[in-house]
Amino acid sequence: MDWNIIIAICEVVSLFALIISLIYLAKQVKHQIAETRSAAMHDFLAAFREAIASTSNAEIADIFIRANHDLDSLTEVEKFRLASTTQQLHRVYEEAFNMHKRGRLEDDAWIPMVRQYASFMAAPAIRFVWEIRKNYYNDQFREFVDNIVATEYSFEKK
Repeated sequence: MDWNIIIAICEVVSLFALIISLIYLAKQVKHQIAETRSAAMHDFLAAFREAIASTSNAEIADIFIRANHDLDSLTEVEKFRLASTTQQLHRVYEEAFNMHKRGRLEDDAWIPMVRQYASFMAAPAIRFVWEIRKNYYNDQFREFVDNIVATEYSFEKK
């Protein structure tokens, strides 16, 4: 057998091995990206649940409910606590907005969050904090929030 033929066969076999390795590497990278996205969504949704849960504190809930009825009845300390708690919610939604915009938060998580946010934005206390603090958020998120159609904020079943 001629050495040139043997060398050519070895090069073809090497090329096939290289192609198979690249296909395997691409599959591994795709799997790693999916795992990273899943972990990011899990971490974000945990932070989202934590931010929502922070409003269940009895003192914060009382401040929030009173603010929805008469914001002027709150003390300066209560207004500060209301603003701090509400800004946590706005920051979580801003992060969700950015994640969704970058394709890291899927529609099946994002769309229900938008519905809930539209309900929150109907609450006078949350709207008040947004209006006095919205300049601290990025332009695209501010535009999104300012254009959101606030739905009714209620604990009544519709």
